Amino acid sequence: MKKLLYIPCIVVLVSCSVYNYENILDLKKNHETESNPFVLSRKNFRPSKVIFKDLNKKVSGNIIYIFSWVNHMPTISANFSAVVYDKPTGKTFYIGNSLKYPTEILISKDQNTDRYDEELLILKYALNGKINELTSLKPQFSSAEIGTYYYVFDTEENNAWFVKNLVLDESGAIFNYRE
Repeated sequence: MKKLLYIPCIVVLVSCSVYNYENILDLKKNHETESNPFVLSRKNFRPSKVIFKDLNKKVSGNIIYIFSWVNHMPTISANFSAVVYDKPTGKTFYIGNSLKYPTEILISKDQNTDRYDEELLILKYALNGKINELTSLKPQFSSAEIGTYYYVFDTEENNAWFVKNLVLDESGAIFNYRE
C-alpha cells in the first residue's frame, strides 16, 4: 500500500517542474496566427523549456515571459534574449545566451547590459495594461532585416501578444521615423 502513495508524489513533482513551460505552450497555441507565429524553438533547441526547468522553484505560476530571437541578419542564429517577471514577488530574471555558446543559457537577477532595454519597455507596457499599444506599431523601415519580434506571455491574464516593429532610439524611447 505504501508503494502506491509514492507514485502520485513522483508524478506531481515531475509535472510541477514544467508547469510554466506547458502554460506558455498553451498560450502560444491559443494565440498565434498564421501571420503572427510564436517561434520559441529553432531546430532541436528549445530554450524556454530549459529556462523554466532552471527557474522552477524561483518563480510562481503567475509570470510575464518576454522572449525574442536576436536578429543577426542575414543569418538565422540560436541567439536569444528573454525576461521572466514573477508578479507576486516582483523579481525579474534576465536570460540569454551567446553566439559562441548558444546552448549555454545564462540566467541573472541583475541587468548588467542594455541588451534587455526592449524587453523591459515591453514589460513596463504589459504591467500598465498598455501592451496593445506596442502590438499596433507601424513599420519604421521597409527592410525585413531591421527589428526583432517579441513574444509576450502573461499567465495571469491568460494572454499572449506578438510585438513587432519595436525600435528604440538612443534615449530608450520608441523610435518613430515618421515624426
